[in-house]
Amino acid sequence: LAERPPPRLAQAALVLGAAGLLYSNYFGALLVPALVVYHLFLVPRDRRWRRAPVLLALAVLLALPQAPDLINGIAFNQGKEGLHERAVHAPEVLSLFLRYLSSDLFNVPQPLASLLILALPPCLLAFCWTRSRHRRQPDAVHWLLVTSVLTLLFIAGVNEWARVFAPHRVRYLAALWPPSALLLGLALLRPTRTPLLPRPGVVLVLAIALSGASDFLQDGPLVRTAWAWRDNDVTMATMQEVVRELAEGEPESLLIVDKWFLDRARLSEAYYSAHARNRVLPNDQSTAAELLRRAPGYHDILFLLDSSRWEDLNFQDHLDFFLQRLWVQQFSWSRDGITLLRLASPFLNPLPDQSVLEFDRSIDFLGAGKLQGDGTLHFVAHMRSADDNLLSNYSLALHVIDPRTGKRVAQGDVGVGPGFYVMAESEIDVSALPVGDYDLHVALYNWQTGDRLGARDLQTGTVSDMQVLQRFRIG
Repeated sequence: LAERPPPRLAQAALVLGAAGLLYSNYFGALLVPALVVYHLFLVPRDRRWRRAPVLLALAVLLALPQAPDLINGIAFNQGKEGLHERAVHAPEVLSLFLRYLSSDLFNVPQPLASLLILALPPCLLAFCWTRSRHRRQPDAVHWLLVTSVLTLLFIAGVNEWARVFAPHRVRYLAALWPPSALLLGLALLRPTRTPLLPRPGVVLVLAIALSGASDFLQDGPLVRTAWAWRDNDVTMATMQEVVRELAEGEPESLLIVDKWFLDRARLSEAYYSAHARNRVLPNDQSTAAELLRRAPGYHDILFLLDSSRWEDLNFQDHLDFFLQRLWVQQFSWSRDGITLLRLASPFLNPLPDQSVLEFDRSIDFLGAGKLQGDGTLHFVAHMRSADDNLLSNYSLALHVIDPRTGKRVAQGDVGVGPGFYVMAESEIDVSALPVGDYDLHVALYNWQTGDRLGARDLQTGTVSDMQVLQRFRIG
């Protein structure tokens, strides 16, 4: 635009193209500020210099009607915690771009990806300073290279703030594909000005083309080359079995799936779309208590992870934590480095040592206590109600009774709290009690008035406001 007066058709193309970018894709539109930065700082300021800023400003004005949608979209995405957990960071943005551009031929691992993204800004500044020092006029290679790197940095920077760039949202990099292809074409057309010689360049292009074409012979997401030496790739037979197991889950099931596994395995969104709204993406910092807080109210929980990540995710601790809180392991499956487990809600499959009660006001109760080695009785209860606030009015009375005297020898009352589905835990100290058999009694009472609710034991048919849950022995 600065070398010669552009014809009116070119000016119209710039305005409409920039406005189209602003309307089509928020991340793709970041090419427009990259063009602005390039023109403001790297184009000689002659009498024609003002034309490009005016045309780009006109494109921005044409795109202003969608500003409310942009603001609403930002506000909407700020509440997507699951998306924020799965969003990639700046080094992964660069890795995804190179991987998809090369049809999965180049996978940049860490920490190399971090080093590359950190090296881009100083290398870009050094490149521009060197050219300006030698007073070389901007040309096509200079323009394509600088604007592409700026766009990539803008995309990575905006994503660090918005946290919405999930691994499958590669469309956010769409603005980088045309200039990258043009740069590669210029490198092949002018080998004397680039380090890419004709024959190696043709070999590189053929390798990328064959790599991408081979993917059409496979199922699953595009750009996933099935090299014979990649023994960590999951076979389609295994993935199909995983899909069948996921499909057999209850409609209201929670899928806890490792983000790293989704990035590695050939598993497209279509395979687990039924669980798209009920999905948790743990990491190595996630605790079992955090996962359990997402679990109440679901019929079952499906754990899907890469077997090699079992220890990294502290998965055995998570599993033990759930089992101690009365969840029942129904299914365990492992093949080709994939582990899939299903845990059922305590209400669906109560074990013989778990008491099931039906309190007045349609409150279901399931609970059990387990004597610990430190002399405490760890008690867990699950309660569900049709009213979100009903349970918050009640507390659990937990009494340890000596059946020989009928006296209460220990107590561990605990509040219930609000919610349709609530789990309550209590640690009752019984370390000072003498050797013998003891009964654990439970009641549900209004913490304001002290009134107890009646309850019926579904196993024995006994009706009482203080039920005997179990007998345990000390010593």
